[in-house]
Amino acid sequence: GVYISGCTMIASNYGVYCNPSQGESGLQITNTHMSCARSCVYMNNMFDVAITGNLLYRNGTAVAHSTIKVLSGGRLAITGYMFKGLNNSTFPEIGVELTSTINDIQYGGLVTGNTYHNYASRAVWIGANCNYVKIGDSQYRNCAQKVLSQQENKNNIVDIAGYTGNAIYTLTGGALSETID
Repeated sequence: GVYISGCTMIASNYGVYCNPSQGESGLQITNTHMSCARSCVYMNNMFDVAITGNLLYRNGTAVAHSTIKVLSGGRLAITGYMFKGLNNSTFPEIGVELTSTINDIQYGGLVTGNTYHNYASRAVWIGANCNYVKIGDSQYRNCAQKVLSQQENKNNIVDIAGYTGNAIYTLTGGALSETID
């Protein structure tokens, strides 16, 4: 497997690019900062994936961008992220793009507890061939669309009850208050 922790990857097309010819097990990315043009994490045929607690965002607007792109794979957890798009691109901009996962409950995945800011297209995209993926509670700020689900089966779960809108903080006489519109 591959274990990445505490790294900085700035101004590249891809941060982590995994495309083995056969299924590969074990990709863990933690506490890492990436700013990439096409994708911060690009995966195909990857299993047993844990991506947690990173700062990931787009660099430039000249190409289509998926911050995390999963073409195929399974047993994945994408949690505790700060995702930031630019919201001013003429090209598609997606936070997490899940194209295909194995149609077996033991290969399911979880995407939850993330914060998405400024995605011009959608924060999360579940492709038609995704299976047993749960999209859990996350925060969505200034995103054109929270989650697009094109699933053809009905075994995914989308629970996006997170907060949306803008938070305005006010400090008056030593007391802090918050207003969410």
